[in-house]
Amino acid sequence: MAVAPALVDGSLWAERLTRRRLVLALSLMVLNAADVLATRALLDRGGVEANPLMRGLMEGLAMPMGLKVLVAGSVGLLLLCCPPRSKIAEPAVAAVVAGYALVVGWNLLLVVQAST
Repeated sequence: MAVAPALVDGSLWAERLTRRRLVLALSLMVLNAADVLATRALLDRGGVEANPLMRGLMEGLAMPMGLKVLVAGSVGLLLLCCPPRSKIAEPAVAAVVAGYALVVGWNLLLVVQAST
């Protein structure tokens, strides 16, 4: 039972909680929140939610924000729980972060265009 002492003294978390993983997890949460805010800004300017799964939730702000933060937080937590030698965890989350950065950038561009 070498895992139990590692959990108690924190060495298991020290291996998994790297700066890169923490940045990826926090980026995912921030970008998801930014996605909700940018989408809400677009909807307020006459836009339409393209995601059919989110369309009904985007009536307000609390429900989509809560859902996005919950899902992104869960993904971030899963990343932090993955073994450090995992070859797919960090690249997969990095790809999702890059995708959300593109979505948020696109939405912000549309907000600027809709505001002029």
